[in-house]
Amino acid sequence: MLFVGTIRENLLYGNADASDERLDEVAADAHADIFIRDLAKGYGELVGERGITLSAGQRQSLAIARVMLERPRVLILEGRPAPWTRSRSGLCRMRSSASCRTAPPA
Repeated sequence: MLFVGTIRENLLYGNADASDERLDEVAADAHADIFIRDLAKGYGELVGERGITLSAGQRQSLAIARVMLERPRVLILEGRPAPWTRSRSGLCRMRSSASCRTAPPA
């Protein structure tokens, strides 16, 4: 879930004390950095209520980045998130935020 405010404000809900460097790191790990750089105001870009101005994949990337700011020991995702539909390498890039294991197919 995203809130009315900037991308930076939405990410900082995960850790209000996070540095700009940490924001860049989790954005890259969540595959959000590319679209953030393409926005006119970058992290200062306003998102509408529930992220209405962003695509579903962009909203998902930002939500994952916000969780990663909390540095969870384990992060369990159901299914493959949209940002990683072509590759699972992004999941293992969460090295600094959470353990990474791939469950065997059911």
